[in-house]
Amino acid sequence: TKVNFGYNAGQSRSINRIKWLSGPEYYTLLYEMYFNEGRSPFDAERLAGSRDINTNWFELTNRVANFQNADFDISGGNENTTFRFSASYLQQQAIQLGNDYNRVNLNLRVDHKLSKRLSATINFAPSFLTKNGLNAYSSVPIAPNVPVFNADGSYYAFSNLGVPNPIAILNQNVNQHEGGALNGNLRLDYKLLDNLTISTSIGTNSSVNKQNVFFSPRNATGSPSNGRAIIYDRQDFSWISFTQVNYVPKFKNQLHKLDIVGGFEARHQSAKLLTGQGTGFTYYRLNELSNAATRNAASSININRTTSFYGQAGYSFADKYFVTLSSRLDAASVFGASVNSTVNSAIGGGWVLSKESFFPKWKAITSARIRASYGTTGNSRIGSYEARGLYTFNNEGYNGNASSALRSAPNPNLGWERSYKTNLGLDITLAKRFTITLDVYQNIVDDAISSI
Repeated sequence: TKVNFGYNAGQSRSINRIKWLSGPEYYTLLYEMYFNEGRSPFDAERLAGSRDINTNWFELTNRVANFQNADFDISGGNENTTFRFSASYLQQQAIQLGNDYNRVNLNLRVDHKLSKRLSATINFAPSFLTKNGLNAYSSVPIAPNVPVFNADGSYYAFSNLGVPNPIAILNQNVNQHEGGALNGNLRLDYKLLDNLTISTSIGTNSSVNKQNVFFSPRNATGSPSNGRAIIYDRQDFSWISFTQVNYVPKFKNQLHKLDIVGGFEARHQSAKLLTGQGTGFTYYRLNELSNAATRNAASSININRTTSFYGQAGYSFADKYFVTLSSRLDAASVFGASVNSTVNSAIGGGWVLSKESFFPKWKAITSARIRASYGTTGNSRIGSYEARGLYTFNNEGYNGNASSALRSAPNPNLGWERSYKTNLGLDITLAKRFTITLDVYQNIVDDAISSI
């Protein structure tokens, strides 16, 4: 069993800082400007503001940021079972106050031989994160002769500067992100024969991302609407499963090598989105959306499914000549029912010239290979429901009844975009250290998909 642990920490700070004027320096500069414009000493002094207040806004909104990162892993096992567990933690502050990031990653892998012919592999990897991302307007210059607080302890409002009080934002507003992800996979491999293996696998990937934003009614960012809250909630889930057969026959003449793979794959993807916004909060501490006087929300869901059958055969002779044939049938739910499937195939070959007897024995060129391929690929990344008729619903229709209007017309003939690709290449290795690759290719797109 092996155990490893690592830890590092550090700090970051701003460099090449702008040297801002102090409050008295700023007052003197403004006073001289207004006086030179022809204003009276009384007006120049009034317009220049306070001569005594000295507020260093940069120091109040920035910091020396700390970060720390810890890693741990343990691994071990025996001839039948092996495992590895790892964990990491990252805590990082930004130089600007109100901005930080925390992340935890865990990972577990177990390999186990259930019998001489059957083995299993399990992967489990959750992660968690939190992030704060307030905008304190640190890039906006603020006069250094205005105060942070009023005499009664409330935050000073910049009525003529066009920006909110950044210290009020840091203490009253919220911009928090929380999220997590979980990846898991189970794989089984069974040797039917010494040269025939069947494998099956199922894996999932899920993630949750939530954002909570609140503009407090006690400062300029939220006071026009008496407070404003925004929520964002996204959930993604997908799974993929495949069953595959791999056949590697053995020939008496070892110059021949053949590798055949065939299988079936199924995939499901879904995304759920919920957004909401509210304004008008009677009490700023209760900033949940349910406490807003005016609320609106929207939600959506997208679901995609694909199934595939595939096969590939690779042959080589004397490790000099290579030929690969492949083909796959794909069907996707995003297309019209009559055109949702397609077949794509490819052929490729390679020739290692440097292994031929006629190839010059140059020390400078240690390897040379030419290759060629031709095939087709498909594109189904068009969105979930582009082939279907989409409608917009309105609860305030005729005579108070719900109504719907066609937003995009159905397109039952919308099918796969197909690319025909041709490639010629040359790979040369010089002195076993440098590799030169030259490629000439052509890509022709047929039935291109575009939005109108």
